[in-house]
Amino acid sequence: RLDPGIVGQVVEHPLADWAEFERYRWPDPRAYWRFDLPSLRDSLAKARAQGKYVVAYAGNLFELMQWLRGYAQLLIDVGEDLGKVRALAERVTDYNLATVDAWLELDGDAIGFNDDWGTQRALMIRPDLWRRVFKPFYRAMFDRVHAGGRHVHFHTDGNTIDILPDLVELGVDVVNLQLSAMDLEATARAIAGRVCLRTDVDRQYVLTRASPEEVTAYVRRLLDLFGGPRGGLIACGEINSDSRLENVAAMYEAFERYGRY
Repeated sequence: RLDPGIVGQVVEHPLADWAEFERYRWPDPRAYWRFDLPSLRDSLAKARAQGKYVVAYAGNLFELMQWLRGYAQLLIDVGEDLGKVRALAERVTDYNLATVDAWLELDGDAIGFNDDWGTQRALMIRPDLWRRVFKPFYRAMFDRVHAGGRHVHFHTDGNTIDILPDLVELGVDVVNLQLSAMDLEATARAIAGRVCLRTDVDRQYVLTRASPEEVTAYVRRLLDLFGGPRGGLIACGEINSDSRLENVAAMYEAFERYGRY
């Protein structure tokens, strides 16, 4: 379903019936509507001329599995039939690896992946299951990116504190986390100096209800905890329709004023 101003939502799941798994026709990862090579090369050349750092996104693992199977059914599979989970994850990984290979033919700096693994309280599945079932597939994708000489970007929302050491081990170069869902000090102990953090300034309270002075203090805290030449920090703050403009200004001003080390 596509509505103006929002990201499209999957409303039907082609593999809701597992009997369709072997019959399902996977789309071409290099389809013209995904990879218009002349246009992409032109865009990359312009970005390079402006000195920009270029990130291409290769897709999702867990989320694409949800869209194909259905969120509830996928979690039932995790609890009842890991064979199905691994079979689907393998197909999705192969699809993503083909996308990675296509991006590696172009002159980018990094390749990114997105998977929201947490609720705002905890990981959606037990950490040991995540390591046994999903981690090997991430390793395959991240290793392919690194073998091509690119950085790995990984976005994951929710409370993912339990798997942050695993992301470090897998060689993620830049991570984008929902910082407000976790203890900042614990998060810093897990990744600061090891992985570059692309910041996420809290949109549930800080940008919507805090004072500009509180926004400045929050940004300074992020810089103190995560900034530094080792690992590094990319200043970023997404803006929602209910973000207060004075807080948005305070956020950018604080990053500009204090974000030097």
